[in-house]
Amino acid sequence: MKAFVLALILTGLAFSIGCSDEDSPSIIDRVTDPNCSEICDRYDECIRDIDVGRCVDQCDDVTDVQALSAQADRCADCLSGRACAESGPCWNDCVSVPEMQLGRAY
Repeated sequence: MKAFVLALILTGLAFSIGCSDEDSPSIIDRVTDPNCSEICDRYDECIRDIDVGRCVDQCDDVTDVQALSAQADRCADCLSGRACAESGPCWNDCVSVPEMQLGRAY
């Protein structure tokens, strides 16, 4: 009986560790395309409140195409080191995903 209870506790712990905050992309997303994480984080910070995790997942899906991957690279490079007030021109060359269109305005 003790082994069964211990197994239930360990299973519950394993599931709770796998959960993440809705605004935080998972580690897999960060490793897969770090540009998507930077783009979505900055969009959330500078433009409008979005679900960053969902944005990163959508961005990662579209950047599998080489041309869009290069576009994400250019966008992340442009955003890097700029304050929100200076990032305006960068958004013209950024990958756009549905979450960016559905985000909640501040």
